Amino acid sequence: MGKIKKLEPKTKEEIGSVVVDISRYTGDDRYSDGTVEDELLSIAQRYAEAEFPRLIEEKKSWPILYHLSSERENLVEWLPINKDHKVLEVGSGCGAVTGMLSKKAARVDCAELSLKRSRINAYRHSDRDNITIFVGNFTDTEPYLPCDYDWIILTGVLEYAGSYVESADPYVSLLKLMKKHLKPGGNMATAIENRLGLKYFAGCREDHVSRYFAGIEGYTGHEPAITFSKGRLRRIFEKAGFPREQLSFYYPYPDYKFMKELYSDRRLPFRGELYDNLRNFDADRLLLFDEGRAFDSIISDGLFAEFSNSFMVITGDAPKTVYARYSSERAPEYRLKTEERSEEGVRYFVKAPLTPEASSHVSAMAGIYPELKNRYEGGGLSVCPCEPCGDPEGSVRFEHCPGTPLSRLMKDAVLSGNEKRFREFFGRYLSLISHGEEGAAVTDLDLLFSNIMVDKGRWTVIDYEWTSRETVPACDLAFRALYCFMMTLPEDAVIPGIDGIIEELGITPRRMEEIRKEEAAFQKKITGNQLTLGEIRERLANRVYTADDLNSGENLRSETLVYEDTGHGFNEDETVRFSECNFTYQVPSGRKAVRIDPCSFRCLLKVSALSFMGKVIPEKEIGTNGVRLAPGLYAFDTEDPWITFEIDRSGLPGGELIFESEVSQITDDMATALTGLKKKKRGLF
Repeated sequence: MGKIKKLEPKTKEEIGSVVVDISRYTGDDRYSDGTVEDELLSIAQRYAEAEFPRLIEEKKSWPILYHLSSERENLVEWLPINKDHKVLEVGSGCGAVTGMLSKKAARVDCAELSLKRSRINAYRHSDRDNITIFVGNFTDTEPYLPCDYDWIILTGVLEYAGSYVESADPYVSLLKLMKKHLKPGGNMATAIENRLGLKYFAGCREDHVSRYFAGIEGYTGHEPAITFSKGRLRRIFEKAGFPREQLSFYYPYPDYKFMKELYSDRRLPFRGELYDNLRNFDADRLLLFDEGRAFDSIISDGLFAEFSNSFMVITGDAPKTVYARYSSERAPEYRLKTEERSEEGVRYFVKAPLTPEASSHVSAMAGIYPELKNRYEGGGLSVCPCEPCGDPEGSVRFEHCPGTPLSRLMKDAVLSGNEKRFREFFGRYLSLISHGEEGAAVTDLDLLFSNIMVDKGRWTVIDYEWTSRETVPACDLAFRALYCFMMTLPEDAVIPGIDGIIEELGITPRRMEEIRKEEAAFQKKITGNQLTLGEIRERLANRVYTADDLNSGENLRSETLVYEDTGHGFNEDETVRFSECNFTYQVPSGRKAVRIDPCSFRCLLKVSALSFMGKVIPEKEIGTNGVRLAPGLYAFDTEDPWITFEIDRSGLPGGELIFESEVSQITDDMATALTGLKKKKRGLF
């Protein structure tokens, strides 16, 4: 790791090969994640990026995961940026996507408000000689930036324009500023949450203010950031001078923060594809309905684009990519991207390695195609042709096969309870995959229902990443396909006649358990024993509460959350957790206000001590969404109770916060009665 070398006093720093330009920096880091940024800086200074996955698993921290996970890079990896391009990344933060941009482009200029975040970015990419980071408020640095960028990247930036752009319409004004710095024919990529994203209806808190339904209800007008619906976002771009025909909307799934798949208006999701929806990495969440089923309904009605959790808007000529799927939660030798492209009216797929180690794994698919074609020929199962792309990376190209995924057809049969139709599909499937089994020289292990396209009477295998030179019984392959298929179904869905099907396959309970263990071992081989994002989410211990939990009042969060306002309101990135409602906490410097969330249920809160830097905070200075019943006693008719108070320490040292209290859960009726009684009394005097 490089050491800081002063080039010019108060002008530039060199951190390794990265240049940090501080000539426009005012000395005020107005946006901060708090003390965790000191930890992030220490990690960036002491560890190589290859060690980040281990640290993420060990730390069990949302900010560590968010800022250091390589999964963040998927968002920009697919963009058609090449070594002839110059890129401007606005709001580069701790460098989550800067590294990928620097791999793809000739030069990357970053504009970032925070010096500490810029140093984190520089240390983690200190070996790159094509990165310059300009530190300071964007309106201060913008006039000095070039106007010939091929690409401008805004990730989670546009929503904050109201906080730092002085204008009657700051969102339009920011985009106009961006447009000025694009070269003719250049592109801009903007990632932002959808105000009407389905996850917010289903019970996720709004990302920027940590309130349920804040965006859906239209915000209050006092938030540090606001997001937009698709229609409003399109109008903002059009008003900024980007014609509608030059706007391409993409839909990162599950969201842009940890994108696994990317859809577009040219390739929207099929029913049954969207089932990985538990994305509460940053906080507890409600689960008010089955998001997978809701997405299926929305997709059937042609409304997915309105309820996608995130948008990525590309200005300029539309990229060739219409869909992408990332298999990046794997060991390096198996990481790859599957991309659907449209070029001059022709659709095709490309599988490309994401690491040099995966090159041989990907290129082997083209080599195995003739053998699989020969294996299944004459049995009615077609194999999608595959050939090398001829690039140094070892990418391969598959033809586009029309039709409907078998998984979608079978899921429709399951959800409608149509056992006859399900058995017809499964019987046909088993017959086709059994062809040539005896004495076969190669077996396709990846014969999942999702990897077979059905076009009238033609069934085609479209993906055969995993093969074996050993003969594997068709009944074992079929059970694995059933097992993986069941993982995509709603929890209460039952495959009609499943017991009879398994019995007909000759799969005994003992063999079922053996196959499950084999599948688990196979998955661990693929991931290299690294935790998946789902497993990391479990380790972060953020709970999911169903309607039954809320009705019973059981298993609700009793931990206390402390939010810190660094000048941009309260948000999940600036949160500290305590297992009890009594704690002492050293508040970092620069904080303007603190909010304490004592629990996640209707309650009575008795505050026996609340002081900052040795001084008791008067009750008249305490704000709350509850009702004060008596000195130090508050009633809350909400599952999101809080109290807040200002401690304006802008530019001043922090201090010790002491909070002692008792929390008692109360029933809905009691909460309504207590708060209603107090409100009536207020109305009398």
